[in-house]
Amino acid sequence: MTRLALSLLLFISLFFITYRATAQSRSGVLIEKNLLPGADSNYLYLSVRIPYDRLIFLKKQNKYASGYTLTFELFQKDRVIERKTISEEVTAGSYEQTESKSSYSQSFTYFKIDKGEYYLIPSISFLNNNNSILLDTIFVRNASPVIIELNGNECLEEKNTYPLANYGNKIPFSSKDYGLIMPLSNDFTAENLRIKIEQNFNVISDTVIGNIENGTLSIKECGGNLYLLSDGDKGRYATVNSFSSRLYEGKAKLSVYKNDSLLYRTFIEISWIDKPYVLRDIKYAIDILEAVMGKDASAEIKKNSSGTLFNSLVDYWNKRFPSGKSVYNGLMHEFYRRADYAEENFSTMTNKKGALSDRGIIYIKYGKPDKIERDYSDSAVKEYWYYENIGKRFIFVDEKGLGNYRLEK
Repeated sequence: MTRLALSLLLFISLFFITYRATAQSRSGVLIEKNLLPGADSNYLYLSVRIPYDRLIFLKKQNKYASGYTLTFELFQKDRVIERKTISEEVTAGSYEQTESKSSYSQSFTYFKIDKGEYYLIPSISFLNNNNSILLDTIFVRNASPVIIELNGNECLEEKNTYPLANYGNKIPFSSKDYGLIMPLSNDFTAENLRIKIEQNFNVISDTVIGNIENGTLSIKECGGNLYLLSDGDKGRYATVNSFSSRLYEGKAKLSVYKNDSLLYRTFIEISWIDKPYVLRDIKYAIDILEAVMGKDASAEIKKNSSGTLFNSLVDYWNKRFPSGKSVYNGLMHEFYRRADYAEENFSTMTNKKGALSDRGIIYIKYGKPDKIERDYSDSAVKEYWYYENIGKRFIFVDEKGLGNYRLEK
């Protein structure tokens, strides 16, 4: 190995973290780990993000109370060497907020560690519930780039802060812009340093790093959010941005070159954090599109192989309803969010595909009605949907009383 590779960034040659997100995903707990070089040692930061709809709330007077305790046991060679605990109390102002997927509790802790191989076993227990959930093991070997949110809320208490994405070391597939902070070894220079990001055999970004920033990196809480803080002048790091909006959901390859020689390669994951549930079945999602938008909408998509159907569906939305430079399309998200609602509210024992029901198709196409009326005077139940802003009324009839409403007019 060349001397350049040995001195490479990131003390990249020292640590690598892999993560198996199964129990964490099922419980709704997103755990992110970031290994940062300090002035005298290395620091393993562990941050957590939990949406309110995964917590257990109890009403107390005019508010709703919840909380959790998250424990990390740090192992080296099958021996526990340290244990850290995060305990948080959470308050929601309304019942609606307790069911929110966009309200989060965030917190963090850290371990000071020497060079070597470690693993962590995390577990979580929720307030108002006696059960404890054992989460997946986190293996610690090397570092990875830190994902930050660009143009996010500023921390007014500190200068030189970057909002931490904190989505389990994943870049959210969304309209927001994200960047990467790459810690470097102190003797590393930016001369002829290039960072390339590729996905689906396309070059997304090929950035020549002109400047290296000085500062010791750490994580801190500020105003309920987490930030990456750069302080002092004993550390070094490079920043890469202006690429995330061009990424599809999935994995992207990140390569670091010095004088055109490959020094480091890893993969970054792009995840649709609040992805509508119906998109988990891509063929069904295309059937819904066809039912609402017509066969012409789905014909071109269906020509593709099963492995490329999702990206082809995304491309359809961006071609039909352009969303600027971002691959993520907000109208597509809203379309399938409505499909989720239709699945949950209009499915019946005899018709389990609520999004393809008459009410489901109208709901997906026009959204929530301004007013709904029901008429029980005849043998068949009738439901009237009013969309006042567009001057439309739809009449649905349930002839057998099974909840299978047919569009009458």
